[in-house]
Amino acid sequence: MQKVNIGDAEVAKPQFQVYGDWLSEFAWSHYAKLTFREQVGATTARRTFHRWKRKMSAREHRRIEYVLVVERAFPGDNLHLHALLAGTQGVKMRRWAKRWFLKAGWAQITAYDPEQGIRYYVGKKFVKGEAEIVVSPGLRSTAKLDMLSDGSQN
Repeated sequence: MQKVNIGDAEVAKPQFQVYGDWLSEFAWSHYAKLTFREQVGATTARRTFHRWKRKMSAREHRRIEYVLVVERAFPGDNLHLHALLAGTQGVKMRRWAKRWFLKAGWAQITAYDPEQGIRYYVGKKFVKGEAEIVVSPGLRSTAKLDMLSDGSQN
């Protein structure tokens, strides 16, 4: 647990919550859950996501930042992805859900709602090592991510 100051008191905050709080600093536009029809490995899943995101970025003429969770619900299950997307405001995501469907599998893409707590879900997966977390290069440079990844405070 990490110590944080709340008012005059120093309290312990679970690491997943620290990570979730860090994620709340970004202006997320959409949350996506993406699946695969076929069994794929983590490398193929990441590549498929990156190709999809690059095409979206190029066609929509915008930089898109993301945090991607690559996970398998149960041993033997197909991998699926969770992604927080920034920079996609105003994009017609139905078109991109359809492109994902044609290429890989089912896609559910919704406007990001901070009240749903998905940032803490991502934080929990990160802390417990239950999934692979991929952070876009534009977000990787923040000091807070470095602090979280090695478990120490700078």
